[in-house]
Amino acid sequence: MSIVFVLYGLLIYSILYFIFIFLLIIGIGKLKKGENKKYHSVSIIIPARNEEDNISECLACLKYIDYPKDKWEVIVIDDSSEDFTFQKAESFKKEIPNLQIIRIEKENDSISPKKNAILTGIKQSKGEIIVATDADCRPNKEWISEIISHFDANTGLVVGFSPIISYENPDKLLNSFQFIESISLGGLSSGSIELGFPLTCTGRNLAYRKEIFNNIGGFGEYKAYISGDDDLFMHRIKKKSQMKIKYAPKSTVISKPTVSLKEFFNNRLRHSSKFVAYPFYVKVVSIFLYLFNALIIISLLCVLFNPSYLWLFIISLLIKYFSDISLIKKTKKKFNIKEPIKKFIIVFFLHPLYITIFGLLGLRGKFKWKNRVYKTKC
Repeated sequence: MSIVFVLYGLLIYSILYFIFIFLLIIGIGKLKKGENKKYHSVSIIIPARNEEDNISECLACLKYIDYPKDKWEVIVIDDSSEDFTFQKAESFKKEIPNLQIIRIEKENDSISPKKNAILTGIKQSKGEIIVATDADCRPNKEWISEIISHFDANTGLVVGFSPIISYENPDKLLNSFQFIESISLGGLSSGSIELGFPLTCTGRNLAYRKEIFNNIGGFGEYKAYISGDDDLFMHRIKKKSQMKIKYAPKSTVISKPTVSLKEFFNNRLRHSSKFVAYPFYVKVVSIFLYLFNALIIISLLCVLFNPSYLWLFIISLLIKYFSDISLIKKTKKKFNIKEPIKKFIIVFFLHPLYITIFGLLGLRGKFKWKNRVYKTKC
């Protein structure tokens, strides 16, 4: 009876998951182009630590931004890098006249390093709108104009799309995994924001009013969390401000994948470590998704002991498969992503195990990021 209970439970979870994905797809379909015509002044904030291999490519992309030159500036914050990040950024001062580089020499124990870097940049900024990205990102030339087009008088924060794409080695399984995951998260973010219940966003492509940042006390109670300069801050704005949160579907920033499994694992532990700080409704959705994936693993073990219920397991997997592929295809089409989905079947079967393991480790564990070691906050 216990095996039957588990497998029928998986089937029910699969149906609920299908409904959840269906609602996200509806949200993605409702995304609209921005209608704001005002040229707000913009400060692009780029925190960087040990990014000598990436910062030049990022800044090179910014040379082609199609926004009025007198309306934007770039602030690179070198967070105590141990390489030539500062020197590489300095070399772009002639090519980007509105570029300034700030060097942080000492850590601030009261705030996490990346948030401290962002805060340092905001304090030096002149723009009305703060636009954040990372040093390993490559914005398209319409990035700023598209994201600003969504800042009407009632909008406080705008999220943009940021897929992880490897042009050098797209066939590598780790790169395919990150690409597919980033497309799925883009669908989760854009669909939920459009439906009025924002779940997540990424700091690789995020913009907000400087006035709101100051009015709500910046990162507030989340400032010591290693992660969360993006989604936790978004939830603070939703909680403490009446301003709208929007998604800009044509504002795209491509990011590079992590190159090693070790780096990938540490990044995912860093992201998982902020679960305890999420609002209640985000925790409910996160727990549902976690239990669904954990139940797939448990059900697989049950079927191995009693193959007579294999049909229930297969039906549940098929529901998940068509839900996932539908979300990915809808997101790719909406955001005009031409790159093919490679190794989807392998990623599909690995994903439940990945979610189950990192969901647990993220609650209690150590991880390394930018040559610094951290412990999960609980």
